[in-house]
Amino acid sequence: MTRKPVWDSERTEKLVRRACFDCHSNETVWPWCSNVVPMSWALTRHVMDGWDELFGVELGRAGRRGRCDGDGDMPPWDYALAHPEARLSGPEKRELVDGLVPMFGDKE
Repeated sequence: MTRKPVWDSERTEKLVRRACFDCHSNETVWPWCSNVVPMSWALTRHVMDGWDELFGVELGRAGRRGRCDGDGDMPPWDYALAHPEARLSGPEKRELVDGLVPMFGDKE
C-alpha cells in the first residue's frame, strides 16, 4: 500500500524529505557502502526500522512516532555524520514536530 501523506504545510514536507525520508519512506537511496559488510548490516537495520515506522503509520498503527519529539535521537548519530543535511536546527525540529502533530496526533 502506498499513499501520499496529506501534509499540513509545504514546510513540513520539505523538512521531512530532508531529514527523514531516506529511512522513513519507500524512496531510500542506498549508498555504495550498503553493499559492504558490516556497514550493510547497520544500514539495513536502520532502514528496515524506518520503514516499519512509516508503514505502521500507513496501516493505522502508531508505531513509535513519539520518538519524533525533537529530543535529538533522530537521525541516528552515524547517519547524521554521513548526511549533514539531515541534521535539523532546534527551531527546525520544533517546526517539524509542530507540523507532524496535526497529521499523526500528539506524541506518545
